[in-house]
Amino acid sequence: MDSTITIDEQLEKLLNTFQAVGEGTRMRILMFMFKHKKGCVGEVAKELNISIASTSHHLRLMKNAGLLE
Repeated sequence: MDSTITIDEQLEKLLNTFQAVGEGTRMRILMFMFKHKKGCVGEVAKELNISIASTSHHLRLMKNAGLLE
């Protein structure tokens, strides 16, 4: 079995990453995470003054893009 990643797969992953960071709220969340190293949804939402539902949505997109663990 060939385990190499095709150019199309690499491009798709790169595009997903750019989409994940190409939105203002997600950039603010990334900045929070860089500063604090970790945080629960409620802490992030409170710090950024956004709803928990919105924060959770953005965190999920960022995790799916491989930006967060």
